Amino acid sequence: MSGVTRRPPKAEPEKSGFFGQIFGVPGVIREEGPQPPSRLRAFGLGRARPTWPGRFLGGAWTRTAWVFSNPGMDHGDLPCHLYGCLREAGFQVLADEMPPRVTDRSVDLLVLDREKKIVGAVCFDEVVTLYAVKSLTSLDSPGKVIFTVGRLKKKVDESRFFLKEGVEHVHLEP
Repeated sequence: MSGVTRRPPKAEPEKSGFFGQIFGVPGVIREEGPQPPSRLRAFGLGRARPTWPGRFLGGAWTRTAWVFSNPGMDHGDLPCHLYGCLREAGFQVLADEMPPRVTDRSVDLLVLDREKKIVGAVCFDEVVTLYAVKSLTSLDSPGKVIFTVGRLKKKVDESRFFLKEGVEHVHLEP
């Protein structure tokens, strides 16, 4: 064994952020050097490259056969998958909840902690819509995020015009 060199063990990424605390998985990968501002501050991911929740939900999405995939199916499968995982993590989750003073669109998932306080609100859509942003901003929640699943990245980027401060955006690509 004298000629064998072992690799040093990889440093464990810190478990941070909203999803990192829920699922006990790394929330970010810290990189050396200057970082671009992150759009995921609502979930405590700070100024690092997010690896979660996009990797988690993207994995659930890619398990769906491409020929059977359509926007309606994506909009149904992804919230159901996230709903189940949040319930397993001990959160109370309300699906398709209509916020007060808003009649245009409901919030897909509303996440409550053990004290019944809102800790997160999630909308899924093909592109960022004004209705989804209005629904999320009408809630008093520290974490508000819109997951988009549009196949045309250019249209998704153009729709980011509707985003307001406090509403985060994650685009899931197939």
